[in-house]
Amino acid sequence: MKMAIPFKSPPPVKLSKFNLGLPTGISPLRAFNSQANANTINLGLGKPWEDMPPELRELVPRILKERLDYTENAGLLQVRRKLELHYGLSESSAVLTHGAQEAIFAALLALLNRGDEVLIPDPGFLAYAPMVRMLGGKDKFYALARKKNSFHFDPEAILKAITKKTKVVILNAPGNPVATLRGDLCIFLKAMEKKGIFVISDEVYGELVYEGVYAPLAQESKQVVSINAFSKSHALTGWRIGWVAARNPDLYKRLLVAHQYISTCASVPAQRLVGELLEDRNLFRSIIARYRSEYKAKRDLLFHELGNTELVRPEAGFYAFLPIPKTFSSSLAFAKALLAKKDVLVIPGEFFGKNGKRFVRVSFAVPDDWIKQAAAALKSFF
Repeated sequence: MKMAIPFKSPPPVKLSKFNLGLPTGISPLRAFNSQANANTINLGLGKPWEDMPPELRELVPRILKERLDYTENAGLLQVRRKLELHYGLSESSAVLTHGAQEAIFAALLALLNRGDEVLIPDPGFLAYAPMVRMLGGKDKFYALARKKNSFHFDPEAILKAITKKTKVVILNAPGNPVATLRGDLCIFLKAMEKKGIFVISDEVYGELVYEGVYAPLAQESKQVVSINAFSKSHALTGWRIGWVAARNPDLYKRLLVAHQYISTCASVPAQRLVGELLEDRNLFRSIIARYRSEYKAKRDLLFHELGNTELVRPEAGFYAFLPIPKTFSSSLAFAKALLAKKDVLVIPGEFFGKNGKRFVRVSFAVPDDWIKQAAAALKSFF
């Protein structure tokens, strides 16, 4: 078996005083994932296994026959209206973006002044903090509540973390790396309105809740910016198409201006493909239902193969956040050993915050035989 190359953090880059907010290297997640070889059982990067649904691929030749030119900055009006109608958003509240990543950056750009504080979940998506720092903001982490081997969203913990400098709270529910559901946020949102604090709600896994109906949080408050994309719910990762929405007219204008100067407009072929998808509600819902069913079945297969009844199963998405053996000092040490000895790649939980140090993120959006082999490899360390 080919031994994995030892993981090393990217070397620091000397920066001038004018760009100290820039990250010094690529994402540690992607750097670690690059250690995989052709034969590695890779449960690392978070993406659907399927390239794109065949039903959508059949639509591509038709949408490419039309003229490809800039659209208005917010995106094609007919597509935005379908999107807003589909998700119960008010008219002229959504902007089509290059995926959720650009939407998050545009929202932060629209909201932050230098020195503003942004509260970020721990464990949470590792791109939030670098983007905040790049824009001159101050990242501050709030802990997700932990119960045994699972994490939960706790509004009270966020309220306690707020200071006079807090400008934005980021929510990611259901999230990455943990599929925490957001629950009832009525009291929390009223507190945000009273304090004048904005909420960026990253909802990219919202359609993949196994039980329940997704609704953008922006419906509930003018202090909320909702962000979503079609990458996870419809396996359109390479098409880079998402959206950002806000009910507050002034905030919407700021989001539009930020998006305009980042990318002018979202990819026009991707806009048209999403327009066709939204036009056919049965197709839109059937693809989501299929992925929900598949991911739930894969989740159950993983936990069945692991055979540990104390592990808490996620209620959405396609990640399991699993505890590591007590014999290892950190999640990175365990992930390196698993890769070197079993050629199975998982992501160290410490990449997602200090509270993830004793966990690893496992993506089960992979073939079933990979899940079985990975589970056997994980079990061998316990």
